Amino acid sequence: MPPMKKPPTLFTVEQRDRIVAAINRAERTTSTEIRVHIENRCIGEVMGRAVMVFEQLEMHRTKLRNGVLIYLALQDRKAAIIGDVAINACVGEGFWKQCYATLSAHLSKGEFTEGICTAIDMLRTELKPDFPHHEGDTNELPDDISFGR
Repeated sequence: MPPMKKPPTLFTVEQRDRIVAAINRAERTTSTEIRVHIENRCIGEVMGRAVMVFEQLEMHRTKLRNGVLIYLALQDRKAAIIGDVAINACVGEGFWKQCYATLSAHLSKGEFTEGICTAIDMLRTELKPDFPHHEGDTNELPDDISFGR
């Protein structure tokens, strides 16, 4: 198997722009703060690594505790979607499983951008009733994709 490209080079500028546009759409209609983090290797168990990245990106510091992280470790073929405490108080385990299954189905076909964008759209739809966007909402976290090793 050829060596894995570094995560940033796996996505064209257009693909990155599509993902950021999906985040922007979600954050214009909800107060939720969404981040996407991509790396090749997952150190340890995927949920533990996602929690670590969530904290490193300071997603737990949002005013409403309404951050959601989509985490991908491409070479290890692992993914996780996690929300902060306010999100988890409103969203049930069934939704997380459905969102993960949808993301995973796209990833298994190599449809990374489509999978991420679809998961973000699902988050937007699910979270809008409990986390509507209000006049004066500030964007507390960057909308760009973060990349690890």
